[in-house]
Amino acid sequence: MQVFTGSEAGTRNAYPTVAGIPVGEIGTPAEIGGVQLPAAVGPSPGEGPRRGMLELRLEAISAYEPSASAANEAPPVGLGGMAPTRWNWLGPGNIGGRTRSIVIHPTRPGIMWLGAVAGGIWKTYDEGKSWAPLADFMASLNVSALILDPQNPDTLFAGTGEGYYNSDAFKGAGLFRSQDGGATWDQVSATAVPDYDFVNRLAITSDGSTLLLATRTGIYRSVNFRATDVSQVAFQPAESLSDKQILDIACSSSSAKECVASGYEGRVYYSADGGINWILSTGLPNPPFRDFEGRVEITYAKADPSVVYASVDRNLGEIYRSTDGGRSFSLQSSGAYYLSKQGWYGNTIWAGDPSRAELLIVGGVDLYRSVDGGRTLTKISDWRLSPASPHADHHAIVSHPGYNGTTNRMVFFGNDGGLYRSNDVLSATPRTSWSNLNNGYGATEFYGGAGNIYSGRIVAGAQDNGTDTYVPPPGSNTGPNGWTAMFGGDGGFVAADPIDPNMMYGEYVYLQLHRSIDGGGRSNYMYEGIEDAGSNKTALFIAPFILDPANPANMLAGGANLWRSPNVTSATPSWSPIKSPIQATATGSAPLISAIDARPLKVGAAGSDLVWVGYNSGDLFYTDQALSDEPAWTSIRDVSQAPLPKRFVTRIRIDPNNTNTVYACFTGYLKSNLWKTTDGGRTWNLIGDSLPAVPVYDVAIHPKNPNFLYVATEVGVFASADAGQTWWPTNQGPANVAVSELFWMEQRLISVTHGRGIFWIDLTQGGPAISMNPQSIELNRSQFRPPAVTAVSPMNVQ
Repeated sequence: MQVFTGSEAGTRNAYPTVAGIPVGEIGTPAEIGGVQLPAAVGPSPGEGPRRGMLELRLEAISAYEPSASAANEAPPVGLGGMAPTRWNWLGPGNIGGRTRSIVIHPTRPGIMWLGAVAGGIWKTYDEGKSWAPLADFMASLNVSALILDPQNPDTLFAGTGEGYYNSDAFKGAGLFRSQDGGATWDQVSATAVPDYDFVNRLAITSDGSTLLLATRTGIYRSVNFRATDVSQVAFQPAESLSDKQILDIACSSSSAKECVASGYEGRVYYSADGGINWILSTGLPNPPFRDFEGRVEITYAKADPSVVYASVDRNLGEIYRSTDGGRSFSLQSSGAYYLSKQGWYGNTIWAGDPSRAELLIVGGVDLYRSVDGGRTLTKISDWRLSPASPHADHHAIVSHPGYNGTTNRMVFFGNDGGLYRSNDVLSATPRTSWSNLNNGYGATEFYGGAGNIYSGRIVAGAQDNGTDTYVPPPGSNTGPNGWTAMFGGDGGFVAADPIDPNMMYGEYVYLQLHRSIDGGGRSNYMYEGIEDAGSNKTALFIAPFILDPANPANMLAGGANLWRSPNVTSATPSWSPIKSPIQATATGSAPLISAIDARPLKVGAAGSDLVWVGYNSGDLFYTDQALSDEPAWTSIRDVSQAPLPKRFVTRIRIDPNNTNTVYACFTGYLKSNLWKTTDGGRTWNLIGDSLPAVPVYDVAIHPKNPNFLYVATEVGVFASADAGQTWWPTNQGPANVAVSELFWMEQRLISVTHGRGIFWIDLTQGGPAISMNPQSIELNRSQFRPPAVTAVSPMNVQ
């Protein structure tokens, strides 16, 4: 049984390569922004993995769009807007991801667009039965806001950057415009500056004259947003809201110039002149708030535009109502728990019924309906039943264009699990009237991944979508649309035993480790004895752990301490700390471990004696005594004069061919995020200064050619053929998306993305990769040996 199947591009050798990855011209500037809609979006559950997303989904004619009378026609197949690629998509196509914006064509409601906050813009022609990504290589795929021009539904605007302070929120690149239904996108050059790094919401006044942007630095307005030349589009700030963080904005459907906007600390503003001047509304809560508390979401009641509702992140959820267009508000209900303690993150409100101004839906962790203007609430969804009921953490609610409150009561909901639809929002209950529309919507945000080459199974930890497993076909629940959950909640780092395909590991937040013994079918906690686990004071939200590459019965896990288990495969693993915490500074809390790597210093070792750890403070330590009970640790700051960044260490990688060579990756929107030592940490060289000024999340060394390096960044994968001395200046895919981790399955490089799922590429050197057959392998842990290394202890380097 092969680890992977699927065809590669027929023009495999038509483009130059760097370290095996095709590079070169990816098309004209217009083509780079344009991804064409495909005839198909991938295999159904049970089918074999076909070509990857960027091959399968981009093979369609330019700007194909079926006519209303030809809805069942298949589009002609041709080469789309990018050069052929050898990246292959593994899904998930059935899980979805964080979705903050939904747009539906006003006259052809089968056409919809979604904005995935880390996975770009997606489009469907068939009411969500299938999806395809648009503009994989636009300047930012961090899309939080979408809007259609009401005068031309082929014109869309996309706001980028997620400005809500969640830990995995990425900044954007301003505003983008498409005039062909999303096939191609142009950056609005006036917004390519830091003031527009976080465009949270978009609105157009009801007279169609003004486009308004809600950003972290205030409100900006454009009256020439339809200019033929996008470089001529200009914006002016609303001076009265200068430097205010604005999260939501809406315009009245009946008054040409009336709008409302909202931010933090219970603040709502109204404007009567199309957003030029703004006045603080009255009647909302005004107690002292901490930073980023009191988030407000707002909406006009479609049945009566003088009525404005506000959902306020206070007392677990408060609803306010205005009857004068947003000038003053009164409290309707408090403490209904619909926001839980996450209203700063998931908070949305809808009042789109044309005949019922008192009908209201609010969303936080779950969805609640009110028929009396927010005074009482009825729960209508339950995340614990997902996908039969909507996923948790709601961000967007949009009516079907034909919604009339009688014969059509269809409403769409965007949340951390993608897109859901209620066929009758007036009668919906947690168990009825729901449809999951994540049919090839591949926007899952993974933090980490790992695989077993014998079985071909992959395990990956996702933001708010659990720890999930991929199983190669054939069979049910296999392939890109057949991912299944091994464990719920948030996933994080993961590990797969390299010998036993049944042993897979994951974590819930704050280092709460769990283990599957049936290849990812189900998983149970195994962190008892790790005193750091379960607390945000002693472990990161996504905390690192690894299996010892020299002995997969050993595990290392990082909180404030570094923890070791020598028997992680046993029924009840034992844990002990082998590195104590770093002392807290006078002004802050103690640093926490953010990265771990390990390697043996000699062939046949019982485990890895060389261990490196990095911290969220930027500190780096190593020991070559990791197998002892009380190893001695060396701080890099004590032995190296290198000006290493004092920023979050995202990853450490020890070269398996020479353990004196170590790579350290850092976060931050700077160019100093990838460093290398070749003498065990005595001296360091910055090798990432030619990479984009974005966080670097991982580095992978080719298993057959140590000069071939691959770097995972916030904007895709970059390659070097000379051990990092030079890098190809453009990313080599799989998209302009954040890549959280890279790992190898033989000579296939697996790209774990935070927004587009999992991809792989065959980088075999000197012939095809070997296919592993589990029936021919005797799983004997005693025969496991680490690869040969040329190494000396860092402490003994002369």
